[in-house]
Amino acid sequence: MNYPIVKSSQLAVELGAKKTIHRNAVYPFDSLEVGDSFTVDKEENKLGSLRAVASRKSKDGKVFIVVIHTMPAVIEVARTA
Repeated sequence: MNYPIVKSSQLAVELGAKKTIHRNAVYPFDSLEVGDSFTVDKEENKLGSLRAVASRKSKDGKVFIVVIHTMPAVIEVARTA
């Protein structure tokens, strides 16, 4: 599945302001620039898995946050630093 990269939502930007491995990548973490994000369908993805990858990738000097949106029902992963 291909996940397009888009600009982060305002909620992700605000949350990121408060928080200051290269395997076969399923999600495009390494392609995100600061202020970019991608979304995945909430029903088909495991939140814990996304949070674990975001945490692991954040240790490389980059900061990622995971935001749950209810309308539409998606999970957004945003790079904030």
